[in-house]
Amino acid sequence: MKASRAAFNEIGERFSVFPFSIRSLRSTLSRLGVPELVNRGLLTPYATLRTPRPTEPVAHFKATILLTPQGPLRITLPQSMPFVHSKYTVVEGTTAAAALAPQNEVRAVKEPKGLPDIAGEVVFGRKPVDVEVTMDLS
Repeated sequence: MKASRAAFNEIGERFSVFPFSIRSLRSTLSRLGVPELVNRGLLTPYATLRTPRPTEPVAHFKATILLTPQGPLRITLPQSMPFVHSKYTVVEGTTAAAALAPQNEVRAVKEPKGLPDIAGEVVFGRKPVDVEVTMDLS
């Protein structure tokens, strides 16, 4: 559909891989194309979190865990929030509880090596003019 192509192009240009609200799309045509993108698996909707009483706050925490041959590896920092309490917990003694434990070490990502230096000042959001990039591929 024309609407879904317009929505896909606008989302790719403005938001890339980051979450956004449908209200932030500029045109009504783009908003009409979003359901087809969801049905085709190109967009993943976030569930709206609600409670029975509208005055109760809702907290939602996520973690990224890689499943490696050596075992699960958590790559996000633990979120300790002492003011958040829940009646739901992860069962102790399970693999999920071990991976989510705060004492697990988060490995730091190393800086990439061999990237070329860019001469001149770079301004994000604009294409550099009169900048020459050289790369040694040997």
